[in-house]
Amino acid sequence: MNDPAPVPPLPTGRDDFLSTLSTEVIAGAIIGSLVVFLIACKFIYSYGMLASERRVKMEILKRVTNTMELTLPKEFTLSEQNTSFKSITDGGNGTVAKIALKEWLVKKAGVENMSDRSFDVLFGLVDMDNKGTLDFQGFYEFLESIPVPEQPELSPAELKQKKNT
Repeated sequence: MNDPAPVPPLPTGRDDFLSTLSTEVIAGAIIGSLVVFLIACKFIYSYGMLASERRVKMEILKRVTNTMELTLPKEFTLSEQNTSFKSITDGGNGTVAKIALKEWLVKKAGVENMSDRSFDVLFGLVDMDNKGTLDFQGFYEFLESIPVPEQPELSPAELKQKKNT
């Protein structure tokens, strides 16, 4: 009969310590990886929710402005928006206060038919953090949500007459 191979003895002393240490390191690495993975998932989820919320609010904002018969007298270029934003920001902190924006819309932008209620609704839709201020992105979205009436195409004779006056 063949004798079975001898069974190695269980690790003791230093070998036992290294065996336990390597098991703890592996378990720690797995737990650490899971924590990093969960944090990344939460960040991606939060960012996606914010982007989704912004898209929904902008769609609602556009629909609300269409029902208000609210218009800007002209379309503002990005550089005009940037200059206007800088002129009404609060003490250089990069935000525009709600009151300052309302005053600018009426006095400088030529919006005359905006009630306080309409303004509050529009501002509330763009003010994502509900602080009562807008950063440049919010300011841009606010102006982009207000329609500009289409200007009729002028005939060459009307263009010439307009230049002469």
